[in-house]
Amino acid sequence: MPKLSATPGGIRSTAPRLGEDTVAVLKRAGVKAETIADLRAKDVI
Repeated sequence: MPKLSATPGGIRSTAPRLGEDTVAVLKRAGVKAETIADLRAKDVI
């Protein structure tokens, strides 16, 4: 097995909390801001 001692791994940042990046993901998927607002108003997100 090769070892990567010259480039050891590390943690750059922690994972997002549950729901923390939901709006960003929806925007990236092309969901309109008004639809996101409607989902928030209905407590869907």
